[in-house]
Amino acid sequence: MARSQWSSPLSFIIVSTAAMIGLGNIWHFSTLVGMNGGGAFVLVYLLFVFILGIPMMSSEILIGRRSVRNPVDAFRTTAIQSLRNPKWALAGGLQIITGLLILTYFCVISGWILHYIFLAARNKFDHISIEGANQAFSQLLNAPINMAFWDTLFVIAMVFTISLHIRKRLEKVIIIALLAMLTLLITLIVYAFETSSFAHGINYLFQPDFSKLSARSLLIALGQAFFSLGIGTGIMLTYGTYVTKETSILKSCTIIAIADCVIALLAGMTIFPLVFANNLSPNQGISLIFQTLPVAFGHMPFGHLFGTLFFIMLEITTFISAIALLMPTVIYCREALLWRRTKAAIVSGILVWFVSMGVIVSFNIAKNFKLLGLNFFEFIDFLTGDIMLPIGGLLVAIMTGWIMFKKDTSDELDVNPRGLAFRSWRLAVRYIAPVAIVLIFCHLVGFF
Repeated sequence: MARSQWSSPLSFIIVSTAAMIGLGNIWHFSTLVGMNGGGAFVLVYLLFVFILGIPMMSSEILIGRRSVRNPVDAFRTTAIQSLRNPKWALAGGLQIITGLLILTYFCVISGWILHYIFLAARNKFDHISIEGANQAFSQLLNAPINMAFWDTLFVIAMVFTISLHIRKRLEKVIIIALLAMLTLLITLIVYAFETSSFAHGINYLFQPDFSKLSARSLLIALGQAFFSLGIGTGIMLTYGTYVTKETSILKSCTIIAIADCVIALLAGMTIFPLVFANNLSPNQGISLIFQTLPVAFGHMPFGHLFGTLFFIMLEITTFISAIALLMPTVIYCREALLWRRTKAAIVSGILVWFVSMGVIVSFNIAKNFKLLGLNFFEFIDFLTGDIMLPIGGLLVAIMTGWIMFKKDTSDELDVNPRGLAFRSWRLAVRYIAPVAIVLIFCHLVGFF
């Protein structure tokens, strides 16, 4: 099936960066840093991003650009071209399922952000105390109908947008949203700098304490590196199908990864000083951003305006991420099942919505229902982040490092097969990534 292409390499980089940021770096990164000891986790995460993330992301993009197909057919076609078993299509299926599962709780949290937009717009954060912020968030979690309303609204908007096929029209909106988000983050950092706990927050974020790092923390850091770069979800493979031959994959991936990390660290520099300034524990988990930022907005000049704009910008980047997560499924339904785009978007959206209802009730009426000792939300987060994303990344590494012909990968990356760049990339995908993933898994399950 013929594909339109990104209007320019810069457009690809900007849209990809926006898709990666969303909840992955503003919410998820800070949450995981707080739950895994701070600076040591950040250091390991950054190492994983640059040593494994960039080679792995470029591997997905090259598969997508070379095959110009949905994830399932992309892996099947690539395997056949490499004279291997077409059952490699299952790797593409795993990516689609992973993306859909992540999207089920993504939509719920995006619904929370919509709710907070209206709270900020109605000036509900004015001089709010930390106890008041905690109470507001608790009230939201204990209101399944309210959460279901915002979740449904978000899913409908997502399905409608995908049905319209307005990818190119969104490029300018995304650029403006990213610039606004960056400006607001810097403004919040300036506000955090004026608190007495700024140095404490910065030390927590950048000063490693490896005694707080466990084997599971390593796996979580690896999963977050993959999650924040869209590895194993089908996003970058799908985006790769729109990339022109003139676009440098390795250069684009490096820029995306740097921008991704900068935004994540800026978010951390905003959140953790505010956490300590309000005598909060950094390991609160999912509630972190919804407890600290309202307090900051409630006590800063023009906080009413900044709060509303911040959550709007966060919602826009989250919305782009959600569309990116659903697109691999929609494209698969169009190409493999020959469905119309609208039908594919609606059916996929209904499936995501249905499972997201299970995520919603796991915070209230079904909070005592456990899978492996975890509520439904925690279980999906564990399954995707700790299991499916690393396995998906491992399969990508094997495909591009061991299955595809060396000439095919070097041609697609457009680099000298004898040059340092290609040899470094090939070393990472053939040896470093697979060994790191397997070793972390083995230690986690107690093999050594």
